[in-house]
Amino acid sequence: MENWNLAANTELVELSKASARSRDSAPGVTGKQPADDDEQCSYWQLYSMADSYDYLLLGLGLVGAAAGGVLMPLFSVVFGDFVNAFGDPSQLNFMEEPITPSTGRGRGDTSAIDT
Repeated sequence: MENWNLAANTELVELSKASARSRDSAPGVTGKQPADDDEQCSYWQLYSMADSYDYLLLGLGLVGAAAGGVLMPLFSVVFGDFVNAFGDPSQLNFMEEPITPSTGRGRGDTSAIDT
């Protein structure tokens, strides 16, 4: 086990405190809010500074947003047709029809059960 020297440890602590103070006093890390002297520009001025790569990304974003907006109504139509394929909603008495016409079961016919 190492022999700890208390004087050396306090010296290291003081060095770390000094480096923390010097780091806090570095330019740009003063903790103050930056001055509000930045120039403001409109959206048109902002887009006038764009290059072809920026326009490509804007176009891809526009196509993606349009595709995302079209999907929900498209799903409503597709799944609506899918649900309607199971049965005709205008025919509400579909349970009264015979289940299996070959056995004669359904519509209250219990002749097959009595045997």
